[in-house]
Amino acid sequence: MLEERRIPNSLIYVALITIEDLVGINGLHSVLNMSGLAKFKGNYPANNSQIQSNAVDFSALVKGMIDVIGMGGAKAIMRSAGRRGFQFVVEKSPELFGLVGIELKKLDSDDERIMAIQGAISYETNKIFGEGHQEFRKTEDGYEIRINRCSWCHAIKGTDRPVCFGEEGFDDESVFWATGKRHRVVETECRAMGAPACVFVISATPIE
Repeated sequence: MLEERRIPNSLIYVALITIEDLVGINGLHSVLNMSGLAKFKGNYPANNSQIQSNAVDFSALVKGMIDVIGMGGAKAIMRSAGRRGFQFVVEKSPELFGLVGIELKKLDSDDERIMAIQGAISYETNKIFGEGHQEFRKTEDGYEIRINRCSWCHAIKGTDRPVCFGEEGFDDESVFWATGKRHRVVETECRAMGAPACVFVISATPIE
């Protein structure tokens, strides 16, 4: 159950820091109040990769962002938080998602680099959250990530559009790190809309 699942402390820490940077401390406190997360006021989780934070808190933070700032503002901020989250992993805890030992420069193509980085992330994510949590595959038009038990949108129901903006940012930054190019990352299915899983599509060709 999600209520019992733990996530890396840094995921919540980076989200809180990003929100504070973009909307100020008062804006962050409004989000925390709306989310029922007042316990985080002046008391952020540690900025490390320890698997100790509650996944329910993380999802409630996303919902609070949408409730206070609106869908458009939440999208920009949470995508930024997702990018920063991947940057933190690279700089501080590359072992967390299997980035240690990936010799991307030795691979011949961007396709091989994307397959390597996303394959490693999915493998390590399933070790953290349990087998079957995340799937990655190549498609005719690009690549697809399927998250069957998504923490981003667990507390959000009945939306008319996907809301897992942070995951889009995380995947965007991971592909950029692997290839040096930006590829379009779009969530096409979302559990918040009633879908059985959250699905993210990565374009095969980089953005011009």
